[in-house]
Amino acid sequence: MRISLLIAFVAFCCTLVTSAPDEEPKRPSTGALGLSNGLTWGDWGPKEFCPDGSFVHAFDTKYETFSSSDETGLNAVKLFCSTPGHHDTGYITSVLGEYGEWQGMRVCEEGFVTGMRGQVVPEQGVFTDDLAVVNLELDCNYGNGTLVGVENPSELGVWSAKVNCEAGSAVCGLEVRYEKPNVGDDSGVTDLVLFCCAV
Repeated sequence: MRISLLIAFVAFCCTLVTSAPDEEPKRPSTGALGLSNGLTWGDWGPKEFCPDGSFVHAFDTKYETFSSSDETGLNAVKLFCSTPGHHDTGYITSVLGEYGEWQGMRVCEEGFVTGMRGQVVPEQGVFTDDLAVVNLELDCNYGNGTLVGVENPSELGVWSAKVNCEAGSAVCGLEVRYEKPNVGDDSGVTDLVLFCCAV
């Protein structure tokens, strides 16, 4: 009797464990666009996607202008989502850093964001301020328009190779790598990935 009760209890516990809800499903993507010169500092934030049926049509960047102390460049990227019928469905961010000011929304005149490249300041060494990603440029509608996050960045940096979604796809999500503030030299956004989904 005790053995049968034990078996029943174990079966019940196993059923509870295996029937726990899975993570919230992500949108199926057709590709991922990354920076060819992104840095490895910091941690990746969560992947965030526009609601089903919507895609990125605008963006904003949070940028810390030049200062005499520790500078961080980009501290956040915000992507705004819209349906093909021009209904806004909100925005996504992945990570929001604490420094800098929002530069203002840049909007595609037509279509959605389909490509990108980033401006990155490479590692500067022990006694020089590290910055990482300082600017982001997004293409609209396969090159029919270009949006620049920071119009006059104070740093030079190096632009990554331009990457694009495949035909029939547009940007629908992002994931940001971010180095949190610390007592030493921190860098804000150090890398990012944009995800493409079929339109």
